[in-house]
Amino acid sequence: MIAHMVLQVTSLLDKIGEFKPEAVAPLLKGDWKLVFVDSAEAIHQVGSGLGKLPGSSIEDLFASLDAKGTVKIQEIVRVVGPFPNVRNELSGAWEYKEKAAGFTGDSVSAPRLECVYTEMVDGRNKKTTVDQGFKQKSVQLDVR
Repeated sequence: MIAHMVLQVTSLLDKIGEFKPEAVAPLLKGDWKLVFVDSAEAIHQVGSGLGKLPGSSIEDLFASLDAKGTVKIQEIVRVVGPFPNVRNELSGAWEYKEKAAGFTGDSVSAPRLECVYTEMVDGRNKKTTVDQGFKQKSVQLDVR
């Protein structure tokens, strides 16, 4: 019974993946909270990566995607000890589009959510932009 349900869910998820980017992109707009990842590395790739530092971990991660193509990622970093949590905010642009096919690992084009971060406001409320030395970060995510 459970195996049959798992197969049905997997089949439905595969069908969702067949939708064209122009049909999926409007559904991505809004505020999202990360609920589950299968590895710590996955969460570090989406956010600033500061959760990798010794004595720290990512407590929560929130994403806001608006109709203008702006993305804001807020991450809450927990620091071990009697220290307060730190909130970092990355911002930039997002786009849901076909992934370029070629020699990048897979030969089939598949839709991807691409976020390009161009600035960060750190836990001290200090804003750093690309012009001030913030290293632009691009993340490509599979969306189901």
